[in-house]
Amino acid sequence: GGRGRVGAGRARRDQADVAVGLPARGVIGVDGQQARVLPLRSGVGLQGDGVVAGDPGQPLLQIGDHPPQAGGVVEVEQAAEFLAGVTRLLRHAVTAMCASDVARGTSPSRTEIDSVIGWRHTLRRLRRAMLGAAEVIAAADQVPPPGMPPAEYDRLRWQRDGAVERLVDAAVQATETLWLLSARLHVGRPAEDHPPLAKATVGRLFAALLAGDPTAAAKSLGIVRSRLVGRAVLYVPLSRGGRPTRIVRARSRERLLERLAACLPRLGLVAETSEIVHQAKALESRRPPGAASVSEFDRVFEAATAALVERIVESAATPEPDGTPPDEHLVTQRILDGLALLVPKLLDTWMTHARQLRLSVLERVRDPKAFAVVKEFIERYGAGLFTQHLLAPPSLRGILRGGVKHFLEQLVDRHGMDGDDLPADKPPREPTLLIED
Repeated sequence: GGRGRVGAGRARRDQADVAVGLPARGVIGVDGQQARVLPLRSGVGLQGDGVVAGDPGQPLLQIGDHPPQAGGVVEVEQAAEFLAGVTRLLRHAVTAMCASDVARGTSPSRTEIDSVIGWRHTLRRLRRAMLGAAEVIAAADQVPPPGMPPAEYDRLRWQRDGAVERLVDAAVQATETLWLLSARLHVGRPAEDHPPLAKATVGRLFAALLAGDPTAAAKSLGIVRSRLVGRAVLYVPLSRGGRPTRIVRARSRERLLERLAACLPRLGLVAETSEIVHQAKALESRRPPGAASVSEFDRVFEAATAALVERIVESAATPEPDGTPPDEHLVTQRILDGLALLVPKLLDTWMTHARQLRLSVLERVRDPKAFAVVKEFIERYGAGLFTQHLLAPPSLRGILRGGVKHFLEQLVDRHGMDGDDLPADKPPREPTLLIED
């Protein structure tokens, strides 16, 4: 239920795809590698070759009102992976463009701004199309159609779930790219040309991070954090009936917190990083109703930990007040002192999170008496029930989708018609004792 514990989630990720470009360290790109400064001219890049972003004449992703069958599911999955890759490449290009302007002290031209605005419209339409397709596929055929064998239905359902997962991931990638496109509209532009701060939010915050401006970043961060209050970051997975739209929203908020946790320490905003980690944990108090929910707090925690340790190591080499560089022993001592302050706080935060995780349903059985009841049930009725065939993933997925009650009723019906005519020395094919009781 809504009060249940949360499970640990680990969505597919690019391992180093955490920090946007920050000039403080030689400009680190969104893929964690050195961002190349591209020689871009007005109108070249986002609007090159006369192709204008946001052309309404071409369908982006069209599924219709009917879900695709097995072959079509594979095509949808491949299309989603392709779109996710395109949005990542676009994000890399925009980051390099921002880095170029920061390094040169220039600002985007009017033509380039119009191009960025067009790409934002295109990505928003594309994201809506992907979410619409994911909703159609996820809602289709919750029970096997008449005449379809259970094994065939499970295979088709498994393929559809995979396609929805890819669409969800692509939609999250599109959201991240939209943040960088919005930041592109602010990097290098005079303050009087910016829209009101209340309307800028995430885009203006990332622009400040890219420009290496801690004052502007802290100012925008306060607004972004206030808008996250009360928002959901936990989600019900697709396998338990979760809605793709809600999953994308929750994962996008968690991804935003992860990006901030990775970037803020590089501007010296250490206290703000700690606040981001605690806010990410506090937001998990709002749990979605229904089945057990998934947490991606570990992503935020990992990004913050790596960035804070990196900050400690870099700060340890700070020269003395008289300008003398510290010797190796002093640098090591500074690092150890910094870690001695950081690690206990991080450990306390992680242990609080770990106590709320459930990696197995048996973790609920903490009381010895309750465990004894479970053990007795397994010993009494396990023969013919916990078999290799029944515990196979396709079989378990079919039981969960159809309901345990329906599964037991089918067992009773089959037992009444066929009985169990196996020899006494052979293991039973069904839980005869459980059916008879």
